[in-house]
Amino acid sequence: MAIGLVMYIIWRFWEAFTGQGTDGTMSNKANFFRYRLSPFVSGCVYAVYSYYIFEILIQASEQEQQQKAASDSFPQSWDSTALGRAGLALLGIAFIIATITQIVNAITGNFAPDMRPMGKWEKRILMLLGRIGFAGRALTFGTLSGLFWDTLANPQQNHASGRQNMVAKAISKLADSRGGRFFMMLLGVTLVIYAVFAVANAYYKLFPTPPPSRQPKFESMQNDEHRLQATPEDYQPHKHRERIVAEIEAHRHSGASSSMERVQSQPEPLREVPDAITTTATTNTTTARDSQRQSVRTAPAPA
Repeated sequence: MAIGLVMYIIWRFWEAFTGQGTDGTMSNKANFFRYRLSPFVSGCVYAVYSYYIFEILIQASEQEQQQKAASDSFPQSWDSTALGRAGLALLGIAFIIATITQIVNAITGNFAPDMRPMGKWEKRILMLLGRIGFAGRALTFGTLSGLFWDTLANPQQNHASGRQNMVAKAISKLADSRGGRFFMMLLGVTLVIYAVFAVANAYYKLFPTPPPSRQPKFESMQNDEHRLQATPEDYQPHKHRERIVAEIEAHRHSGASSSMERVQSQPEPLREVPDAITTTATTNTTTARDSQRQSVRTAPAPA
């Protein structure tokens, strides 16, 4: 667990220093806060937790571990100063925002575009796991936010709990009631489902994760643009071949239709004039000539 936490910290700092995921359609300020400052702060928080965990692990005895956890544990150690209480308030607000974002992920399933192309049933199962898992994360972040606000509201009770730190005391409260035990069981099941979803992401998710607009800001990331814009058919050769064959057949049919239209649009050749019409025209011509000759014969001679 400690090794996995260290690896995650390295990953978050790598994202912060390289600007991984920087979107070409966003402003520099928005990219800085989302793709540099946010992962850097996340890495620092996990680094502090790691330091605290390793310090607890190297204590000589279980009694020293309990005393350390009770006296110096976060957030219990922050409620003694004004600056610490302000920090707890900010963390409470931050976890409320995180709860809302996790709820949005669970409802909309907006994590789907960051997944590799897959089969229909694979996608359905992965989407279901993701929605339930993000709902569990929302419950977790909401619970943590409530613990922060409870620490601010009752600082004296937290210090009067002796060796029991704030998190342990909150768990004890939940375990004393049937509803609390059901909530803890529901929270545990959803987090296990999210763990399965996170493990599946190691295979199905695109790494490095592309920006939302699929337009990387840095030139070093633009070399992979063809991969980010690839269609599912590009990852399935038989589908790709079927699409090409369909396009060729459509082109052939369209070419044949165009040829038929050109033939039909040409004027028809002149047909032979019927014999009756030819005979009538010849008779009319002969009659006109005879009338002209007769008129010449009957004309009076000049004086």
